[in-house]
Amino acid sequence: ELRNSYMKMLGAVHRRAGFIVASKRERIPMLSDAVFPYRELRESQAEMIKPCMNPTADTVYYIGVNYNGTQTFNGIYRTAITDSVFNNQYFVQANHLQYYWGLGIDPKSGLIYIADPKGFQQNGNIAIYDQQGHKKSDFNVGIGPAFMIFER
Repeated sequence: ELRNSYMKMLGAVHRRAGFIVASKRERIPMLSDAVFPYRELRESQAEMIKPCMNPTADTVYYIGVNYNGTQTFNGIYRTAITDSVFNNQYFVQANHLQYYWGLGIDPKSGLIYIADPKGFQQNGNIAIYDQQGHKKSDFNVGIGPAFMIFER
């Protein structure tokens, strides 16, 4: 069951005072070998990072980052916690030479915030999606957006 895998995946994510606080050690490169059975992930330079759950705690969202610049396993994914393996279908696919570096879900609205660092060479961007994957809006931010904190 994914619930146990998800709990392992959280690693350095802790609940404190109603917020989810994530440390910089959140990258989980070994998780792909343990619970993601797709050969293309293991053979590419990709990993699953920054997991979070929707407000109803029944779906895990995570970033797939492929460091070789291709679109294979590069975007936002989601999987129901009752599934037996992680889903390999994109929720939001990154463009060529693009990757996402931040992911957060507003616990009140359920809106999904996705951070694009734009190569860490210029100001980044945060796009907001609904739970069906429709882009609602976006806004520019500073260099290297990676984490978000929401009030409950």
